[in-house]
Amino acid sequence: MSTSIVAESDLFREPQRTTLGLYIGLKEGAEIDLRVAAKAALSFDDFLRAFIEEVEPSAPVEITLIKGDTGSLNLLSSLSAKVSKKTLVALTIFAGGWIASQIASYTFAAVLDYLKDNLTDEQKLELSEADIEKMALACLKATANSKIIEKKDEISETLSQDQSVTGVGVTIGIEKTPKHFLPREKFSGVGGLLRTVNVTETGAETRTLETTADLILTEPVLIDKPRKWRFLLGRQEVSAAVSDEVFRQKALQGKLGIQISQGIVIRAVLATTEEQLEPNLWKPVKYELKNVISWKAEPSQISLIAPDTEEQE
Repeated sequence: MSTSIVAESDLFREPQRTTLGLYIGLKEGAEIDLRVAAKAALSFDDFLRAFIEEVEPSAPVEITLIKGDTGSLNLLSSLSAKVSKKTLVALTIFAGGWIASQIASYTFAAVLDYLKDNLTDEQKLELSEADIEKMALACLKATANSKIIEKKDEISETLSQDQSVTGVGVTIGIEKTPKHFLPREKFSGVGGLLRTVNVTETGAETRTLETTADLILTEPVLIDKPRKWRFLLGRQEVSAAVSDEVFRQKALQGKLGIQISQGIVIRAVLATTEEQLEPNLWKPVKYELKNVISWKAEPSQISLIAPDTEEQE
């Protein structure tokens, strides 16, 4: 069983409650197969229970289906857990983003950035920096649990069986539609997949996690030598080897259909090798783009990394 990361003083005698909805996008005028909807709801229930119990094993969890809103189906559930309100807020925000594949990478920095970006101004006033960091570490622990990953991926795998489904997301509280929505075409390959665990010559344990990630190119290597490219991964700049030889040769030969330059958004299967610093704490030490899925120029993204100038033409 996991060690609790939530302080005992954080636990309330009375469970805190919130409303979460499994939002299933449907084609206009279409209806979802009852068996698919039921199985997806059960998978959602299993995921939430496993996720919260991983973070706070001493906190009893109750999940009750309230109702289903029609149109694009929103299966609303009442989530009750014996943790503080601020803890429940952070956990539900992260769970929704994880299901919708919005986490840039499974690193402490990326999880911390995601929580900060998705908390409301009011919630930020209620949570200290230490609170947010504690929740980020707790959520990061859960992303390394292969059983929780499987339960999360079962949701999209189940929904992919019904052709009327256009995507999935999670609503929180009074939201009518989710803040983040995962389209159907991105159902496959969205979950983190733990591939290998090794022990180095120095005795350090390493693991490799494969995920589908969006990266912003900051520094390409346009010579045919095995040098690492530079990318923005969330807010973090990283160096990564590009082992997709077909993509790399197209870039070298100018055959990508767009100019290869700073600011291009690349979606790829990213292998992240992490080294264990202490139990439940891992540090990324190597990145590799194993399979490039798509690439596009994104002006709004380019502006995030372009240097400031006094005057622009």
